[in-house]
Amino acid sequence: MAGNGAFHAAVCNAPANDNLFSDGGVFYGDDPFGHVMPLFMLHIVVIVFTSRAVYFLLRPLKQPRLVCDIIGGVLLGPTLPSLLSRLLSFFHHVFDVEGAPDYSHIKQRYMDAMFRADNVSLMRSVASYGFMLQLFLISVKTDPSNIWRCGKKAFAIGVSCMVMPFAVLNLLSWFFEVRYVPDDGGRTVAAVAGVGDPNALVTIASLVSDTMFPVVAEILAELRLLNTELGRLALSVSMIIDYGWSLTITIANVVMRTMYDQAPPLVYSALGIVAMIVFLLFVFRPWVRWIVRRTPKDGRIAEGQVLMVLLVVMAMGAVSETFGARVTDGPIIMGLLVPTASPLAVAIAEKVEVIATGLMLPLAFLNAGMLTDFSTVEHPKVFLGLQLFMLAGYVIKFFAAMAPAVYYNMPVRKAALLGLMLNFTGLMQLLIYVESLYSQMIQPEAYAAIIVIIVAVTAVCSYLVAKLYDPLKSNKKVAYRKLKHLD
Repeated sequence: MAGNGAFHAAVCNAPANDNLFSDGGVFYGDDPFGHVMPLFMLHIVVIVFTSRAVYFLLRPLKQPRLVCDIIGGVLLGPTLPSLLSRLLSFFHHVFDVEGAPDYSHIKQRYMDAMFRADNVSLMRSVASYGFMLQLFLISVKTDPSNIWRCGKKAFAIGVSCMVMPFAVLNLLSWFFEVRYVPDDGGRTVAAVAGVGDPNALVTIASLVSDTMFPVVAEILAELRLLNTELGRLALSVSMIIDYGWSLTITIANVVMRTMYDQAPPLVYSALGIVAMIVFLLFVFRPWVRWIVRRTPKDGRIAEGQVLMVLLVVMAMGAVSETFGARVTDGPIIMGLLVPTASPLAVAIAEKVEVIATGLMLPLAFLNAGMLTDFSTVEHPKVFLGLQLFMLAGYVIKFFAAMAPAVYYNMPVRKAALLGLMLNFTGLMQLLIYVESLYSQMIQPEAYAAIIVIIVAVTAVCSYLVAKLYDPLKSNKKVAYRKLKHLD
């Protein structure tokens, strides 16, 4: 497909060194960062330091860690060397220096040194495991009973947010021009210039319409709004939307594969997923409840029990992937089955959170930033059009949340804040876009446009929610009486 060459250039394929570690160090003429492990450790150090620095700078703007991590990853990708090359060329042009060197090689040399194919593979593997643990931890901290406490209101808001943006965005997708171009095999395929496969627009529409509850839970917890009235409602609605979309996609797969005579494998896959859920409900849940019952109120969970839980998390991730579900589905269900605020939940968070969230997960943002290259933008109108396309979806979802909320007698201000919360976008959506780029469903310039709009929407929504929502403020009027009324 046209335009994918820049993507292949971004994922560098420099020759890999067979040795994991340096043989003798720099004093023996060896390049330590030419080996896998030293460069991998450098990746962890630079992304953690950069994202924390961005977080420190943006802290007055009430920005969540998610936004800062994405910006940190983008800065460490091809964006920074490209900017440096342009600045050096600009200064040479301004000062009219004769014989100015060509700085275009800076980006390629940086990418070859920083993101070799062997290290990218290791980085993605560790980041995926950290991401799985992060979603498990978020689920452990989430009370699934909240979904049943908001009744018809949460269900109505969830359905509205699912249907309205997706329907309108599918209508707007007709404004993108579809062309027929030759692919790498010489076949003629449909493509949208600057976007990729026409089905990419459907994927983008579904992701804009989706609100994944781990993302909402993480940002609300960071803003200290998770246990507020509006925070619990937002979490309930996001659960309905998330699981509603999962069910919709499953049904769509059943219909599509039945049409292409692929029904038997799909049945086996569904039976495998059902068996996994049955195991978690009738084996894992009684086991963790037994652990909690045997632990004194102020007692500590044995390390061996925490280790066994983490091994089951890894096993369920592998089982989910084996049966065709997302690798995170099993761990998320597991986390929801762990009793909230129990000694086991506290022990898991204490032993896993720093490593998973602080060291492993930032690699996912480095991988996402590595693929963000604004120099690949060849169709500025499409680049801007795709951003407006996504922005329209977020605006529609905002009003789709407000309308039923106001109908159920929620104050307009709170309804608007709920709409902002449901527009939080996070790492789960980002990783789907990353996989779409790797599979060449979307082109690099479309991916760059998506990164910009994800950061912008989440940053603005987080800032407005933090500034405008005061959970201690009551909307009820208080009647004051004078002392004579007490007579």
